[in-house]
This record gives sequence, C-alpha cells and structure tokens, in this order.
Amino acid sequence: MFLFPKFNLSISLWRFLIGCKLWLRTTFSVEAFSLCQYFSMLMRKKALKIKRMEMKQKDCSPKVDKLLERHSWITAKKQLFGKSGTDYDFSSHDPRKSREELEKLQAEQSGLEKRVNKEIMAMFEKAEDEYNDLLSNKNIIENDKSKIKKVIEELGEKKKETLKVT
Repeated sequence: MFLFPKFNLSISLWRFLIGCKLWLRTTFSVEAFSLCQYFSMLMRKKALKIKRMEMKQKDCSPKVDKLLERHSWITAKKQLFGKSGTDYDFSSHDPRKSREELEKLQAEQSGLEKRVNKEIMAMFEKAEDEYNDLLSNKNIIENDKSKIKKVIEELGEKKKETLKVT
C-alpha cells in the first residue's frame, strides 16, 4: 500500500509521500476526466457533422438525378471526372478563379452587346445560315450530277441498242 514499506522513514516523510500519492491520483483523475469530456465533445461534434453531411446528401441526390436526366453528356463523360489532363480535372482548376473569369467575360460580353447592332447580327446569322444551306445543297447537287451522268450514260447505251435493233 505504501510506496516504500521496507525503509525506515519518519512519520512526516510518510505523510509527505502519502500526500504526494493522493495528489497524483487526484491530478491524474481530474486530467483523465477532462480528457474524457474533451473527447466526448469531439465525438458529438463529429456526429453532428456526419448528420449534416447525410442531410446534404439527401438534399443533393434528387438534384443530381435531375441533372443526369437533363444532361446526357454527364453519364458519357463521368469516367473522365477527376482524372488529370482532362477538362474535368477538378483539382487542377480553381473554381473561384474560374468563377471570377466567367464573371469578367460576362461583363465584357454585356459591354460588347451594347456596342453591337442587333439587327445587323441577325442579318449576319441569317446570311450565314443561307450560306450553309447553299453549301449543303451544292453537295447534294454534285451527288445528283454524278447520278444524272450515270442515268444519261445508261440511256445512251439503251438508245444505241434500240438503234441497232431497229
């Protein structure tokens, strides 16, 4: 029970040693108790954080499902998300910087919209559409020309055959 029972020590020394032993026990028990309280508080904080994250996940999962329904490209490009060297490498792109750049470009675009004549832009787009239609019609006509040449050649051969027969 005592720390050093074999030694002949004076009573005052025994009292001192017993006092030290009691002080150590109470000090360590107080420290252990405060550590237990600290760790239980940390556990409660972590449990609350987990609950919040679960709630966010429940809130976000329908949104993700809607995005997947609306944008079919997400499922096609999903395997590229997070891979380095792709456009979907989220660790190499800073979202805040990208947001700032987007806002800057939108402000620049709105400034340019004020200077551009919208009627002329509409006319330009219409002319561009007509040009693309003409190009596609040209390709169709060229394809049709080759078909027409074949038909003319076939008719020429049939004409020669009928002339021979007559």
